[in-house]
Amino acid sequence: MNATTAKFSYNAAEKLFVTEASDLGPVGTHYFHQIYPDAADIGLILTSHRTGHEATFYLDHTETQEGEIKWWNLKPTTETVRKVPTLAGATLRIFND
Repeated sequence: MNATTAKFSYNAAEKLFVTEASDLGPVGTHYFHQIYPDAADIGLILTSHRTGHEATFYLDHTETQEGEIKWWNLKPTTETVRKVPTLAGATLRIFND
């Protein structure tokens, strides 16, 4: 899936992008896809609504409680950080609403 930064809030102090899953598409939407053709890593592409630059994020952590997914944390790939160094240490969090 490709997502735009316009769908996320951004906390610069924490380098944290935040959104709710429903803001990315209807229930049943596949939010993540395989990011490398030769590996099982999944994630998404985040496109800046200001510059049009794309950044690939991989699924780093799924937070669950009593068997329910609460949120997903994604991190920028190494290639993305090389292209956009300001994304080093950033997290993209999608709440499962």
